[in-house]
Amino acid sequence: MALTGAFPNVARAAASIANVPMPLHVSRRRVQFSETDMAGIVHFANFYRWMEEAEHDYFRSLGLRIMEPRDDGNMLGWPRVSASCNYVAPAKYEDEIDVRLDVERVGLRSVSYVFEFVRGEQTLARGRMKSACCICRPDGTLTSVDLPERHRELIRESAPAARAGDATSESAA
Repeated sequence: MALTGAFPNVARAAASIANVPMPLHVSRRRVQFSETDMAGIVHFANFYRWMEEAEHDYFRSLGLRIMEPRDDGNMLGWPRVSASCNYVAPAKYEDEIDVRLDVERVGLRSVSYVFEFVRGEQTLARGRMKSACCICRPDGTLTSVDLPERHRELIRESAPAARAGDATSESAA
């Protein structure tokens, strides 16, 4: 569920009044039993899945899709080219967690995100992820391509702070 997706300007205004930094996009989730070990603690790999889910949720809030069919039979997709996560405190079964996403950088062929996983006021983990814009062919081959202008505009419009980090040239995804 996107908390900032429906009314981003209202949420940002409220945060600025309170002098609290407002993340670009927030997805809330409840930890499922299947995501935990025998001690009820979330397995570390789930944080990577949650970053990807938050990115998908963010794209949907912009009216975009992670995999978009093209007229030529190929797909425009966003494979991850790097991801990292640092853990601060354990998440446990039944915890409600906010996954806060911010756009760190919009490159020519990629978008970089930062994530914060929060339970109440407690930070549980911080992550980073970089997704490359690619043409995905039916045979499984990928080719990185420049972000379509519509995607670039929607992401920049939603994440004005990321404009300062925009790339003017980028040799690799």
